[in-house]
Amino acid sequence: MWMLILIAVAGLFVVGVIAAALGRRLISPAAIIVNLLLIALIFGLGHAGSVEPGDPSGNGNPALLLTIPLLILGFTLIFQIAWLTPFRRLRSRLLLVVLFGLLAHQAAGFEIQAMRYRQLRTRIAEALQDRTGELDAHQLESVASGGLLSIHLNSHFFHTNTYLLFVGWAAIAAVAALLIRKAVVERQSGRIS
Repeated sequence: MWMLILIAVAGLFVVGVIAAALGRRLISPAAIIVNLLLIALIFGLGHAGSVEPGDPSGNGNPALLLTIPLLILGFTLIFQIAWLTPFRRLRSRLLLVVLFGLLAHQAAGFEIQAMRYRQLRTRIAEALQDRTGELDAHQLESVASGGLLSIHLNSHFFHTNTYLLFVGWAAIAAVAALLIRKAVVERQSGRIS
């Protein structure tokens, strides 16, 4: 748990340094496109690091190292979206509509992930059964339930849908930050009692 907190704080520090160095250029559309492309590249690298079901994988999952730059780029994307001028000008009601749309996108994306996981688990089970002639339930559980620790699941965690989910969560955080900011400003100006 402490390691996750340390990584998050380090990521926020790096985002702060990037923001200080780039200043207003950080929220330019070109900078956002570059950030989205870098995130897509990292997801592509993670997907490329997956192994076929049934293939030996060794120990560990090098794709875990990709989570650090993803966190940094994700926090940067939240900052970029939240402080981009067109989004800041939107009314609170429209931001709520956008937020609910993003949440619906996340719900659909998670359902797609669940379907993909069931299909991948079936492929892994078939590959294990083809390799040994029988299905070892313990080996299937260790391979298919390892989460990010299992290199066999990289293709499940790093693909187009999870990229869109990742960007969607950043957009949700940015819209939520904008809504909170607008509520605070409205309260301070006396519009809300």
